[in-house]
Amino acid sequence: MFSKFCRLNRVSQSVIIVCLLIAVTAITLSAWLIYSQYQAGHSSISQPTVNRYSAPRNSISGKPVGLNIPSLQINIPVIDGQYDPATHGWTLSLNKAQYFVDSAQPNNVGGKTFIYGHYRREIFASLHNIQPGASLSLTTYNGYRFNYQFASSFTIEPSDLSVLDNTAQPVLYVQTCSGVFFQHRQIFSFKYVGYEKIKT
Repeated sequence: MFSKFCRLNRVSQSVIIVCLLIAVTAITLSAWLIYSQYQAGHSSISQPTVNRYSAPRNSISGKPVGLNIPSLQINIPVIDGQYDPATHGWTLSLNKAQYFVDSAQPNNVGGKTFIYGHYRREIFASLHNIQPGASLSLTTYNGYRFNYQFASSFTIEPSDLSVLDNTAQPVLYVQTCSGVFFQHRQIFSFKYVGYEKIKT
């Protein structure tokens, strides 16, 4: 191969070298962009304005501390997450899911619970493999387990805050990144199935 290259005239050699340099630069830039998105601690979007959902007094509710999807072998802790005005982005963890504190706590009456996390092996990298009807459970700090069933998935842009709007029935949205450069947001919608009291 090298001997064939040496037999080419200088113009042909120059064209090949320039093409190789362009290809290497493009690959390096793409890898850097993917790595930057993958490792970023914040994802910049507009500041959300969400009407907090207050469950009625007779409802069962609690702040989530754990998320489990048995079919995907996802069993991870959940911590509080919120929009950070100082950085104009969302707080993110490299190994935990985060519960958007302005969304509804898991409950048996209504509202939308919103949980998000990085597209990382430790968090939601396998979420795209979820099958219809798959089970998900959220455990809460006060000893309840709320059970959900996967309903649908769709893609949005980071600036689309309509996914934070509350609903009449209790639902769960789980969000992670998607796209070649992780530039989109993938929403996984789960319908509420029921709750149970667990030993603490």
